[in-house]
Amino acid sequence: ESMPTKLLDVQVSAPNDGQLPFQKDDVVIQCVVQLLLIDMLQETIAQHYEHIPPEGIMTLLDALQRSFEFAQEFNGQIELRQTLKRLGFMREMKQLPGLLKQERE
Repeated sequence: ESMPTKLLDVQVSAPNDGQLPFQKDDVVIQCVVQLLLIDMLQETIAQHYEHIPPEGIMTLLDALQRSFEFAQEFNGQIELRQTLKRLGFMREMKQLPGLLKQERE
């Protein structure tokens, strides 16, 4: 699974002194890998469209759609994103943690 689904495992009601229920670096790596996969899929489809069978195109498009839907679901959960930041996930960033690029791509 390349999607950072562990981001959804956080309880919004977690105490301020609570801990993230996952290894922060692992999830950050998953987010980066997901962006790289999105870029690679888009590039592959664009450059080799005529050589990919229709069922292959559908598989790739389904993967991109699942990634988009996951990012959209996560980005819509503002309380969850606030909790993640409060618990130390991407605390150094000014904005809330988000999968905005994954949703846009």
